[in-house]
Amino acid sequence: RLTAISSPLESVKKSLYTLNCVPLLIKLLRVTEVPLNTQELALALLSKLVVLPYCREVVISKGGIPLIVSLLQHHPDESALVFCGLSCIGYLSHGSACVRCVLCVDYSVCSTLSELNAFPLMISLCVNYVKLVDKGIVMQVLGIVSNILCASKEKTKNGGACL
Repeated sequence: RLTAISSPLESVKKSLYTLNCVPLLIKLLRVTEVPLNTQELALALLSKLVVLPYCREVVISKGGIPLIVSLLQHHPDESALVFCGLSCIGYLSHGSACVRCVLCVDYSVCSTLSELNAFPLMISLCVNYVKLVDKGIVMQVLGIVSNILCASKEKTKNGGACL
């Protein structure tokens, strides 16, 4: 049931992880014959699950980032898909557990987003999304892009060390 999957309870999310749902959701994003509304639902469920570090790792290792970026590139006018895609990217781009860092960014995710030239896409989606729906996700994603850029400069300046 959808209500159970979107539950804020961590135990439900852990159960879904244990049942190996994350790779299945990634496969739904990968297969082009899957209807768009099913892919939107899969992305919505992923956006709920990637808050957990072990789910985040599965999405990254299974090639979820390029799939999310590709969906965003092909369907920039689908506001639900854009919201869930940008939310996923936001959660994925945060480092998993860095207590000392002010800017806690997962550099492997940032590198992947940079290689995919996703930053201009993310910013243009934010501009379009704010016209369609609300400003909250836009501020969040622009903040993420800003943090990633600042952290990249700091990493370069400090020889790769996390501040």
